[in-house]
Amino acid sequence: MNYPEHYQELTGLMKQLGKEIPDTMGSFTGLHKNAVDAGAGREEIMETIGVSVLMGGGPSVMYGCEALQALDQFTKEGS
Repeated sequence: MNYPEHYQELTGLMKQLGKEIPDTMGSFTGLHKNAVDAGAGREEIMETIGVSVLMGGGPSVMYGCEALQALDQFTKEGS
């Protein structure tokens, strides 16, 4: 999956949701920040993925793998 392209698609859908359910999406958007743009380093992001896996169990491992791929694509540091 091309995560930067997928992110653009999701951004459009999130804007649509914002029009339909503005209170909910406004609250979500208030909590959501782009970690890389905010200056978080790879180690900090990996720690966040680890906490998510611990809190969410098996399904979170799959999302953690996707988050790693996305981080690599957005930062061009992947192998």
